[in-house]
Amino acid sequence: MPDGCAFIFSGRSNPEWKVDTDKSDRLEEIWNEISGIGSDIFPASLGYSGCSLKFDDREYFTYGGVVTRKEGDMVEKRIDDTKQFEQLLLTTAPLGVLLAIASFDSIEM
Repeated sequence: MPDGCAFIFSGRSNPEWKVDTDKSDRLEEIWNEISGIGSDIFPASLGYSGCSLKFDDREYFTYGGVVTRKEGDMVEKRIDDTKQFEQLLLTTAPLGVLLAIASFDSIEM
């Protein structure tokens, strides 16, 4: 199973969790459905600054309507105007992670 991670702390370890296969498959379907070339989004320096989905051979990072996929030396960014990738990935997080995010920022879920 791939790992999810929410980037919410500076100076402490960020929370990680396992993402079940059904959800990770759906996240990859969303990646294949979104298009456009995303630009760099610079996350806030404090509080929530995105989340990631990590497989053995590839990783997705999402924040602010941009999803970045890294696989080996290849990096591709796509626009996700509806933030469906980010929202679905966050729904796989344990409740404590969501509460920690909510304490820093208001995220549209």
